[in-house]
Amino acid sequence: MISRRNSVWLIPLVLILTFPFWQAPVARFLAPRGGYDPEFANRKTDEHHFVIENANILQTDKGVKTADIRAARALTGTRPNDFLLEAVNADIYSDNGEKTNVTARNGLYNTVSRQLVLTTKVIAIREKDNYRLYTDRLDYNDNTKKVICPGTTRIAGNGVEIIGSSMTYSLLQNTYDVGGRVHASMQGFGHL
Repeated sequence: MISRRNSVWLIPLVLILTFPFWQAPVARFLAPRGGYDPEFANRKTDEHHFVIENANILQTDKGVKTADIRAARALTGTRPNDFLLEAVNADIYSDNGEKTNVTARNGLYNTVSRQLVLTTKVIAIREKDNYRLYTDRLDYNDNTKKVICPGTTRIAGNGVEIIGSSMTYSLLQNTYDVGGRVHASMQGFGHL
């Protein structure tokens, strides 16, 4: 005798036995519309492109501020982790906290390699020594703490003016290396 409690197992049995009759209409109803395009799976995903007005990038190392990069505009670059900067005003800090202010019309900053490349009318002012650096390109690598100017560079301040074909400055050792044909003018150093 089949009681109400035992009749529950009849539902799956009826569904299994009648499967050939209802399978085709249900499969047509559940089929995706519009067909399948195999190239859809291989398409490139959209990249995120954005513009930030009045951008401020703060760079730290072990909780200590190493650079504060401000720009009127920051745009995403063609490579991942690159920001294209316009009207850049940056402060670079040495290990002992000495600040060097750098301004430029254009720049590029990579968040992974921590490299800052400044171009077009670059001016760096080292407040402690009152020295100014003028160039058209300045590359700063925070990992090596080096500033490299591959083009003509002019350093002026405290009665000294040095012009060279290139310049490298180490923030760790506080040394300048001016390359190429160097012209120097010094005032107020007495006679030899």
